[in-house]
Amino acid sequence: MKTKTIPIFVLLLLLFSIALVNAADVQPEIEAYPPPSRTFPLKIYVYPTDYDEVKHKAFTCPAREELIKMFYSVQKTLYKSILRFVEEHPEFGKLALIQFVNASSLDDADITFRIVVSADDSSYVLVKAERTEIYIECEEIEESGKLGAWNVISTNSCILLAWVIQRGASRI
Repeated sequence: MKTKTIPIFVLLLLLFSIALVNAADVQPEIEAYPPPSRTFPLKIYVYPTDYDEVKHKAFTCPAREELIKMFYSVQKTLYKSILRFVEEHPEFGKLALIQFVNASSLDDADITFRIVVSADDSSYVLVKAERTEIYIECEEIEESGKLGAWNVISTNSCILLAWVIQRGASRI
């Protein structure tokens, strides 16, 4: 009796899981915003101090150096990804003009990077008229692990690249 119930159970489980997968008929959506700049290279400013949005004051994040290293590493990886894409799709060769450089002041920046203690306890991107700002939660490594923090920084950087491609590729 047990030998007949196991295959029936497995068959029902498979049919039920297939029905669940097919039931989700939701199309993925990616929000698109204006690019941080229409000129290249994109100038990035890393705030010299971290900011606590809850207490409204500067502080020093214990993971500051590691988060900043991750941010610069993501930039390099992103640029290498662009070059690889262009190598495989030469018709998009002008994308290789997209580069990132450090800005010496906030006023010169197209993109800013700041480590915060967020009032919402999350990392986020703000799109403003004068620049795009990436805010990374100080405890991102502690909460998400190194790979999770890398993914958050990488995702935010890829969002910026998508803006550039969407709005600025016709000018490069």
